[in-house]
Amino acid sequence: MKLKKFLSESLPHIDKINERFGSIINETYACPCGKGVVEYEEDRIPGLREKRITCNCSECSDLFTFGRGTAELK
Repeated sequence: MKLKKFLSESLPHIDKINERFGSIINETYACPCGKGVVEYEEDRIPGLREKRITCNCSECSDLFTFGRGTAELK
């Protein structure tokens, strides 16, 4: 299922020492029950590419697996 997005921002990242240029993406969604939020963060920096998805609702965390803007039953 698709989740409702509340916030989306892309912040530029400039590391002059290591000459790494990229961005950090932050998105916040409503969790499926509507009592909490799901946060998505992605580092689009060469050599440091990582993704993190967290849900602050224990009920939904137990029932769903989350992707970028999506939730699927476990």
